[in-house]
Amino acid sequence: MMQNPTLDQIQWGASFLAEAGPELRAKERTRIKRKLGYVPEIFAAISTCPWAYDAVLRVGDIPLSFIDYHLADLISMVVSQDNSCRYCYGISRALLKVTGMTEATIRELESEVFSDNLSARNAKGLGFVKVLSRCNPGPSVEDMEAVIKADWSREAVKEMAVHAAISIFLNKFNTLMGTQPAPLEKLTTGPFSPLVNIVLRQVLNRRKIIDPTPFSDQEKAGAFAALFKNLDGIHGARLLKNMLDQSLDSGILPRRSKALIMAIIGKSLLCDLTEGESRKILREEGLPDEDVNDMLDKLSSTQMTELERRLIPLCDGNNFAGR
Repeated sequence: MMQNPTLDQIQWGASFLAEAGPELRAKERTRIKRKLGYVPEIFAAISTCPWAYDAVLRVGDIPLSFIDYHLADLISMVVSQDNSCRYCYGISRALLKVTGMTEATIRELESEVFSDNLSARNAKGLGFVKVLSRCNPGPSVEDMEAVIKADWSREAVKEMAVHAAISIFLNKFNTLMGTQPAPLEKLTTGPFSPLVNIVLRQVLNRRKIIDPTPFSDQEKAGAFAALFKNLDGIHGARLLKNMLDQSLDSGILPRRSKALIMAIIGKSLLCDLTEGESRKILREEGLPDEDVNDMLDKLSSTQMTELERRLIPLCDGNNFAGR
């Protein structure tokens, strides 16, 4: 069984964020502070990448329709632990304590010995997202059906997967950026923690389950249409779709290079859908199938640009799963 690191075993990476972007305008700093309570250093670093900036700012506003927020918070913690993201792991752990979970129960979750205080259906859901996060191998149809047999709807299992995917995005992003500790960790354990925890608990308890909203025809079209048609109505999937469309349309890197990255990762993770949808984009970009085959098989080709050769080391599937 894979042993996950505990909070004090995960080391902080060096942060280069202070010099990685322009200083935020006062109006933008105020906007972020009103939404999050403080201004994480990551926003200055990613301010020149609009799709990432928008996604990170909006991710905390995603409502749920099929699972409750307690399970979502648990998913965030176990996925962050799997991915050894010290920043996200620390925040999700602190929020669980604010909502009333004891240190002993959290420690049990960290050791993968699920507490008796955790319902059987939540335990089954967490087991599913752990398989998804590690992707070694990825979850099977049988894994999904096992969660459904634990009295979860098919839509709920999809929402678990989407929430886990968003958590993985944040894990990888903050790890890559070397994002340093959030003030929330100290605030929830410091001398004023009783008052801070009361205020935070009231905020967290205001989160509401809302009805699903069907996707528009435009949201069902375009890149990875087959995937998003299957996630119709799940609010987190709408954020993922916007992220994907905006990142592909961004002019910072060529569309072809981004599609090649996704195809390599898809092949590495044995995800036929990701590889297949990425190949469609590469065809649209004028790259013949034989050249794509050569690139994916050898991770090298005379048809690759110099930029694509430099990006290859980032495309190892191990960098995108909790391994």
